[in-house]
Amino acid sequence: MARGRCVDHLALAPPFARSDTLLAASWAEEASSDCRSAAGHKRSGDFMRPDALKSQAENFGVAGPAAWIGLAAALSAMFSLSFACAAPFAGFAAFAGLTAPRRFAMTLAGAAWLANQLVGFLLLGYPATAGSFAWGAALGLAALTAAFAASIAFRQTGVRPVAMGLAFFAAFASFESVLFAASAVLPSGPDAFAPAVVARIFAINASFFAGLLAARQLGRGIGRYVPPLLASWGRQSAG
Repeated sequence: MARGRCVDHLALAPPFARSDTLLAASWAEEASSDCRSAAGHKRSGDFMRPDALKSQAENFGVAGPAAWIGLAAALSAMFSLSFACAAPFAGFAAFAGLTAPRRFAMTLAGAAWLANQLVGFLLLGYPATAGSFAWGAALGLAALTAAFAASIAFRQTGVRPVAMGLAFFAAFASFESVLFAASAVLPSGPDAFAPAVVARIFAINASFFAGLLAARQLGRGIGRYVPPLLASWGRQSAG
């Protein structure tokens, strides 16, 4: 069972992770660690160790991870302009948790949070007050917690649809729980966690999560079928 789960996790690694030395090594390490944990062994290893970083930088550079961090920031900035502090952090964190290794998923969530805060303070006029900065920090902690929770939940089963659902619900519950805890000590409105508000936030995040999954499947389909099709057309034209 543990070995099967390990294979499943490696098979779910996205193309950018498989093509990048550091991220592929991370997926392999996390999958083998899950297998060891399932067998009752202690987790060991750290894919962010200096020698792994050095090897990745020397052989492939940082364009792969950097590009995905940039994409995370760009998506967050775009949605922050529309939703402000209601940007779909949980949906993004869930997607990151099931498509990237754990620490890199948290890095992506952190990049999304930073972009959101920059847009908020520089473009949307967030007030430069202690309370506003504190809530920004709470959002960052919530985003990181959501990515971590999604990554953990995703690896609890080898059934993909169930794993994806677990990842999203774990991310959303963790995100909202951190913010709810923060509301006990930070200023907030009386209706901030009203059922209607939470339902709206849930719908935004669920839609965003589903959209990212659909975009990923579309991208994988294009990558799988378009190059052979173009090559076939090229051969026909040459003939």
